[in-house]
Amino acid sequence: MKNVIVTGSNRGLGLAISNRFLEDPEIIVIGTIRSGIHPIINERFIPIYLDLENTDSIHAFNSQIAHLEIDVLINNAGVLLETGSEATISMETLRTTFNVNLFGIIELTELVMAQLVPSSSVINITSNWGSYLNEDFDSRFPAYRMSKAALNMYSKTLSKRLEHASVNVLNYDPGWVQTKMGGPNATLQPEKVASDLYDLIYGKI
Repeated sequence: MKNVIVTGSNRGLGLAISNRFLEDPEIIVIGTIRSGIHPIINERFIPIYLDLENTDSIHAFNSQIAHLEIDVLINNAGVLLETGSEATISMETLRTTFNVNLFGIIELTELVMAQLVPSSSVINITSNWGSYLNEDFDSRFPAYRMSKAALNMYSKTLSKRLEHASVNVLNYDPGWVQTKMGGPNATLQPEKVASDLYDLIYGKI
């Protein structure tokens, strides 16, 4: 059996990813949840509380899975706290955004790293809003954009660190997805993105 961690698994893209991977009978999904009751009921699904803003919570999560070998870590959880109408940067918003979208992901990944098996994958869900090449770039959502740009660089440096350990490190931009963050006018269904991600990891495309 393969162990797959999906952060932010109780709604949106994380929920779709968890459901898609559970279609594979050889996969156990460890899905993190921050609030509420998880909608997935499956004997191969393990819901565990995780607050990426809280280092104690990250360490507590790691202690619960420390006995497991990890085949895939999907860092999906993230926040978009800005409305797009802000004229200036809020330092409080910036700190919270970085705590979840960057620092929490880094801390979790560094803790789990020793459990990654050969040919495992670390997938960091990113956004073209964090890209210098974004053709639609504007000044909106600066905290979110900066957090994703920094996450991109973490992925690149981590890939270099692990290139001799047979661990694949990938940034994955899902595009504009119909989730709470993406909104109802988004062009992609989360189930399609989740299926594409499964195929990417397991080489079926």
